[in-house]
Amino acid sequence: MVFLSFNIVDVSLQKHDFISSNLLEEGTPAPYFEAVNLDGDIIRYTDYKGKIVLLDWWYVGCKPCLKSMNDIQKIQDELGENSFTIIGMNPISKPRAIKRFRKKHNYPHEILMPEKNIVKNYHVRAYPTLYLLGANGRIVYARAGYSSDFSLELKKIIQKEISAHPTLK
Repeated sequence: MVFLSFNIVDVSLQKHDFISSNLLEEGTPAPYFEAVNLDGDIIRYTDYKGKIVLLDWWYVGCKPCLKSMNDIQKIQDELGENSFTIIGMNPISKPRAIKRFRKKHNYPHEILMPEKNIVKNYHVRAYPTLYLLGANGRIVYARAGYSSDFSLELKKIIQKEISAHPTLK
């Protein structure tokens, strides 16, 4: 006689936990970066000192990335345009493709094209990957992959960060 046993688990949650497990830990200082934007200007992390910054790692052709972008934009629309800064980090796509994507999807945020060392410093191995950097320069949220439930958690964390820094309002 053979007995079969099945464990029913949420594969999407398990997948998220696995791909997020190697990200930088919350509370650690955000690694410094400088990268070129679509205009050829060098943008530095220190340009955003004292601000709440969401680094949105994505690439053209990534459908989960686009879903994540839409959810993030809804959060910013609800909390206010100046509540936090969104920076798109695209280390994969060519500038021409990024510009077409930006125009097609009306993506208004800064887009940087970081080099491999920055990707490595942020432990990005999946797309999308999100890092919320607090006004104090520390990581307050890190997540890789997409699931429709992340936006509620992210919104609460951003609200908490805004409350902790009343001068940002």
